[in-house]
Amino acid sequence: LNEAKRCLIHHIPSVVVGVSISVFVSGPRKSWTPLFVLGTIPIVFAILYFTGTSLEEARELGWFWKREEFESVADDSIYNIHGENGITWNPPLPFGVLVGILRGKVYFPAIIRGLPVSIAMGLMYLLRVSLHVPALKKNSETLLKWVEDQESNKRATQMSSDVVGVLDYSERRVRTFSEES
Repeated sequence: LNEAKRCLIHHIPSVVVGVSISVFVSGPRKSWTPLFVLGTIPIVFAILYFTGTSLEEARELGWFWKREEFESVADDSIYNIHGENGITWNPPLPFGVLVGILRGKVYFPAIIRGLPVSIAMGLMYLLRVSLHVPALKKNSETLLKWVEDQESNKRATQMSSDVVGVLDYSERRVRTFSEES
C-alpha cells in the first residue's frame, strides 16, 4: 500500500498535466503544447514558494524524486571496470554526452572500434532508401495496370455472361415457340 501511495503521489501530477493539455491545448492551439509543458515548472515552484515548502521537504513528502531513487550500484565483477566495489549509475545530466566528454568518461577507442559497423549500417540505410523510392514508383505503375486489367477482365466477363444469358434466353424462346407450333 505504501508503494502504491508513493507511485500515485509521483504520477498524479503528470496525469493532471496530460489531461489539461488534451483539454486546453487542442485544435489550432496545438502549437502551444511545449509552452504549456514548460509552464508547469514555474507553476510548481510558485506553489512551493507560496506554501513555504522547501525542495527538500517536497522530496521527503514524495512530490519529487530523491537522488538515491535514481542511483543503482553494479556489484558484478563484469561491470567493475574501475577496480572499485561497484559502479554507481546516475541519470544523465543535461547535455550529458558533453559533460561526459569534458570529464573524461568517454572511452574513445570503443567509439572508434564501433565506427565501421555504424558507417556500414548508415550506408545500408542510404542504399535501401535510394532503391526503395524507384522500386515503389515502378511497382506502383505495374500494380495500377494490373488492377485496371482485373477490372476490365471483370467487365468483359460480366458482358460475356450477359451475352450468353441473352443468347440462352433467345434459344429457350425459340425452342418454346417451335414446340408450340
